[in-house]
Amino acid sequence: MEKLLGVAVGGAAGALARYGTVLLFERIAGSVFPWGVFAVNVLGSFLFGVFWSYAEDQDWIPEGMRLLVFTGFLGSYTTFSTFAFDEAMFLRGGSWGMFAANMLISNAAALTAVFLGFRLGKVV
Repeated sequence: MEKLLGVAVGGAAGALARYGTVLLFERIAGSVFPWGVFAVNVLGSFLFGVFWSYAEDQDWIPEGMRLLVFTGFLGSYTTFSTFAFDEAMFLRGGSWGMFAANMLISNAAALTAVFLGFRLGKVV
């Protein structure tokens, strides 16, 4: 029951953080390109890399807390289902350039962020 509660609490916090991040980026950059979802995916990937790398070396996150952080918070915070929906909408609307740009930029940046997170996690 404790594990489920950890996932639920982390998931609720991650969902709220995702919603706030998307709103912030839409306010700053507008909504023509899904910058909020892009930012969430890249930041979430980076945080996953940092926390995982640091936890792996330091063994400082107990199992229950790992569920809260990784499965709950980061699983809820990152929005690849929304990413996929945005991509489908670009395709349905015939926006091939936006589809390709979002696909390339989001995936390259998220992978880069994970590896940067790994590096930072080793330094901290």
